[in-house]
Amino acid sequence: MNGDKKTILFFSIGAFLNDLGYYLIFTIWPVFVTSIIGAPVGVRASVIGSFQMLVGLTALPASLIAGILWDSVSFKAPFVFSLCLTTVAFFLLFFIHNPKES
Repeated sequence: MNGDKKTILFFSIGAFLNDLGYYLIFTIWPVFVTSIIGAPVGVRASVIGSFQMLVGLTALPASLIAGILWDSVSFKAPFVFSLCLTTVAFFLLFFIHNPKES
């Protein structure tokens, strides 16, 4: 197997595993958000819809920012920026509490 075919194979396997992980989490993610905020049963669908809308609306600016960082700083900059935002989000999770447990 030459280098190009091996690269395509590894990229395909990586893309498959990435998508598999995303779609396994994607189904549970909105329900997790509604349980964190303690949404009543009657409005859970609205909360999930609003959450999914916000996720979709942030996709455009995220891609735009990543493109600007890629072009103006370096190809590594979007990944470093993503790492920084993920780290901040991780630490913010420690401040989330369940109102039912208080």
